[in-house]
Amino acid sequence: MILKPHFHTDWQRRVATRKARQAKARRIARRPASGPLRPVVRCPTARYHAKLRVAGIHKKVARIIGISVDPRRRNKCTEEYRSKLILFPRKPSLKLATQLTGPVMPIRNEEKNFKAFASLRMARANTGSLASRRKGPRKPQNRMLKRKNKVLLAT
Repeated sequence: MILKPHFHTDWQRRVATRKARQAKARRIARRPASGPLRPVVRCPTARYHAKLRVAGIHKKVARIIGISVDPRRRNKCTEEYRSKLILFPRKPSLKLATQLTGPVMPIRNEEKNFKAFASLRMARANTGSLASRRKGPRKPQNRMLKRKNKVLLAT
C-alpha cells in the first residue's frame, strides 16, 4: 500500500507575510520596529497613565504616536511629559524632530543583568510575609487539648 500524505506547504502565504512585514518596516523607518514604546515591566494595574492625562494627550492619540496605553489606569502624579516627548514626523519634509547628537550614556553591567520581573516578585513576597516574620517562629500547639474542648462544648 502506498501512502499519499498531503503535506503541501502553503508557502505563498508566508512569502506574502514576509514581504508585508518588510514593507511595514520601510514605511515606519524611524519609529521602533517592535511597535509602540512600552516600559520594562508591563504592569496591568491601575496606576500608569498619569503623564498622559497631565500632558493633555488622549489615549487614542497616544496610541497613534506610539505610546502604549492601558485605559484602566488613573492619574497619580503630575510631570511635564509632552515637553519631553519627541514626535517623529510622518512626512520626511518636516523638520520637527531632532535626534540626540551628544554623547550616549553607556549601559552598565548592573543594568544589563537587572531582572525587573524577578525583583518585583521578590518585593511582593517580602511584603506578604512581613507580618509572619514579625511574630516570630510558631509555637507548637496541643491539638488534643483543643479536640477535647470541642467535644466537651458539643455535648
